[in-house]
Amino acid sequence: MSKIAISCAAPTDSLLAATILHEEIGYSFSSARDRIKKGKKGFFFTTELYLNDHVEKERVIRTLIKRFNSIGVELFIAEIGYLESWADIDNIDTARIPSEDLIAELDLSDGKFR
Repeated sequence: MSKIAISCAAPTDSLLAATILHEEIGYSFSSARDRIKKGKKGFFFTTELYLNDHVEKERVIRTLIKRFNSIGVELFIAEIGYLESWADIDNIDTARIPSEDLIAELDLSDGKFR
């Protein structure tokens, strides 16, 4: 199991990005804009993978990556092990992974949690 956190790689005030967070996660527009303006420090989605809700979390992750890519806003995705705590990470950049790596990891588990 691993823990995932997603934010924008750089601060943005994109109305399209705020709309995605509103539609996909349920943030109010003002909360969404506050998060995306913080860049990589404004994590707007965190989850632990491979639990009972894995199918829904995987859907959200794939949708966020696809929709943010479509508007040209780069995401900052961090991954840590399930025994680790976000508070224990001194430099969040060391936990960063490319979105392609996360998609590949999700692809490996495809069909095992339905």
